[in-house]
Amino acid sequence: MKNPNGYGCVKKLSGNRRRPWAVYVTTGWTLPTEPQIDALRGFVSESTYETLKQEIALKRKIGPHKAKQKQTALGYYATRQEAMIALAEYNKQPYNIDAKNATVEDVYLAVHREKIQSMNYSARTGYQNAWQKCGAIKRLKIADVRKADMQSVLDSYSDMSASTLANIVKLLHLIFSFALENDIVSKDYSQFVRAKSTREKIEKRPFSREEIAELLTDLEKNGTVLTLILTGLRASEFLALTPEDVDLDERLITVHGTKTASADRLVPIHSVLMPIIEDVVASKPKHYTQLHRIMERYHHSPHECRHTFATLAQEADLDPFIVKRILGHKTQNLTLDVYTHVYRERLVKEIEKIDLLLTCSLPFKKMA
Repeated sequence: MKNPNGYGCVKKLSGNRRRPWAVYVTTGWTLPTEPQIDALRGFVSESTYETLKQEIALKRKIGPHKAKQKQTALGYYATRQEAMIALAEYNKQPYNIDAKNATVEDVYLAVHREKIQSMNYSARTGYQNAWQKCGAIKRLKIADVRKADMQSVLDSYSDMSASTLANIVKLLHLIFSFALENDIVSKDYSQFVRAKSTREKIEKRPFSREEIAELLTDLEKNGTVLTLILTGLRASEFLALTPEDVDLDERLITVHGTKTASADRLVPIHSVLMPIIEDVVASKPKHYTQLHRIMERYHHSPHECRHTFATLAQEADLDPFIVKRILGHKTQNLTLDVYTHVYRERLVKEIEKIDLLLTCSLPFKKMA
């Protein structure tokens, strides 16, 4: 029997997986247009791929009669029965929880519906990924869970990054705070857990002058990495771009941010990118596949392109306010006329201060 509209669904994912049954829940509505990002499969996890796919679809304008459900992955399960039970529990009213027998998962589902699903992309993805690491306690009655149980979860992932562990801690705080507020537990033991990563911190390493000079020898082949370096875009922001977002006449890109409200912004197009930017944006899957090959060859991550932009901007003495706006960072004293014609011209003028032919011959200075 077909589920009610907006109820969500259960799908079996391809491949050999321990938890092949995915639960998808409706978090909004969008146009039925599917973003062409199939080339990403194999480079990112399936959950990240699905979440990113939905986030890109969100950027489309919703028509009054053509909207369809926008869904996000709630969790992954070993059997279809477990997945169906999780979906049914999710669709209960958030406060319709049996306090005496409620599991950690019961409360998580309520918290997801009440709070997490309405968060921005970055926060929502962080909590959802953290939940996938809480399998050891999700079936336990939440009233019986103690500090040792939660600490054991964190300790089992001590070889992961500090940010990953921090997201698990934040999720535990959110779950147990919700349970405490709604009289499901009498004490919040999550406040006592501590996360300590044993992984060595990897310092962000910008592209060197020599590497940039080498990339410039083949604009078409290296178009995506040069676009990220000269715009400071996040990878997810780049993938959300459409050809309509590129204005060659004004030399501006309209960016739909994925982190905060400040991330929605205008980004100037450097003259180096003018011959290639349209093709790069129009053929994102092909170019993004090339990007990963380039990252492997130079031993960089896509985010280090963004770090390289910040470093180049500092070297070229760009206006700090403009740099923050280009990167999508929150700024103070943001006036209402920042998107006027004068501001747009200023963006283009500032970006041209980055003279790659000149800077590639200079020693590269790290950011403080």
